[in-house]
Amino acid sequence: LIPAFPMDGGRIVRSVLGMLISRENATRIAALLGRTLAIGFVIIGYLIGHLFLALIGVFIFFAAGAESRMVAQRSALRGITVRQVMRTRFWSMDLHASLEQAISELLAGGDHDLLVMDQDRVVGVLTRKDLIRALDEGGKGRSLGELGPRAVPVIAPTAQANEGYHLLMTGQLALMPVIQDGRVIGVMEPDNLAEFLLVRGAAGTNAADRA
Repeated sequence: LIPAFPMDGGRIVRSVLGMLISRENATRIAALLGRTLAIGFVIIGYLIGHLFLALIGVFIFFAAGAESRMVAQRSALRGITVRQVMRTRFWSMDLHASLEQAISELLAGGDHDLLVMDQDRVVGVLTRKDLIRALDEGGKGRSLGELGPRAVPVIAPTAQANEGYHLLMTGQLALMPVIQDGRVIGVMEPDNLAEFLLVRGAAGTNAADRA
């Protein structure tokens, strides 16, 4: 119950603050308190020779920062639809294509995450790590379907970007297909979301400067 966010005590602090201010600001304050306490854990752990306490401090420091950024990003995406943040250029291949073909396309440059398709149906996703591991195990002639693509949820372009972001983060997904009328029209991924927020932030700053 020590108020070191994101530990339980820190979440209680955020809940109390959330009654008075916005969730984003409450998270920011709770995360700052948590990171301050985390630095204290590291210093005390080092001084008394308690390595485990210092490691807990390091964990809390980075976890608090990560959760604070996640809440801030979700707040920034409020009112934004998936269509506005999806990427319409993406890498896809048929499940009957060979691993060798996929490796050739990977080496040619471009995306690192592959959407495996069965005609218009999404089978799953293979990451660069999956492809390299399969290549290391041998069998370039194996089909992509044999490599066990990871099944992923799909989302509609009219859905809220916040919903998609939550699915990506909680599921630790490389990407998520955007489906309209039974076909893939784009993908939603963490990197593209971050770029969208950077561009939006820069555009807002420039508009404020001109004003």
